Amino acid sequence: MRCDLLTGQGQALIDAGAARRVLDDVAPRAFALAERFAEASRASAVCQLAMVSLNGEGSSPALRSPEAAC
Repeated sequence: MRCDLLTGQGQALIDAGAARRVLDDVAPRAFALAERFAEASRASAVCQLAMVSLNGEGSSPALRSPEAAC
C-alpha cells in the first residue's frame, strides 16, 4: 500500500536528518491515506513516525507545534 511506502520514506528522511520534511509533507499524506481506508494500524505507525520527527526537531518547541496536537 502507498501508505507503507510513505512511512518507509519518512523513516529514511528521519535517518537523513530531514525530520521537518516528514512533518510537513510525508506524514500528513500517509495519515490521510490510512484514515481514508480505515487502517488503524497504519495510522498509528504514521503517528509514531511523526512523534519521532517531532523529537528530531527539538522536542520542547516541536511539541508546541500544530502537528503535535493530533
